Amino acid sequence: MKAISLAAFMWVLVQMPVLAQWRTAATPPPIAVGTPIPMMSATLKALNPRQNVDLEIAPKLRKTFRLARALVVVGTDGKLVKPSAVNPGGKVTVHFMQDGNEIIIDRIFLQ
Repeated sequence: MKAISLAAFMWVLVQMPVLAQWRTAATPPPIAVGTPIPMMSATLKALNPRQNVDLEIAPKLRKTFRLARALVVVGTDGKLVKPSAVNPGGKVTVHFMQDGNEIIIDRIFLQ
């Protein structure tokens, strides 16, 4: 009985690193790491892919936000759109993330 228990224990020890590697390999990297902030609607004034975005949050209140490394832009039909195809002046809903002391945008939804 001790031999079977010892063999089972040894098998578990050998499988633990394999299971740990499998679990981490299946997890995709995050788009942005941080605390999520509720989405907000705004008017897109300018978009510089891989850099920043200018939004008009309220009349005459413009704010510039940094973009996440992997920006996701969703069109009105729900399909992904290239950031370079977005036209300024349109209404958008943006998803914010906090990255340290800075607020960044990781998703833009066209309206």
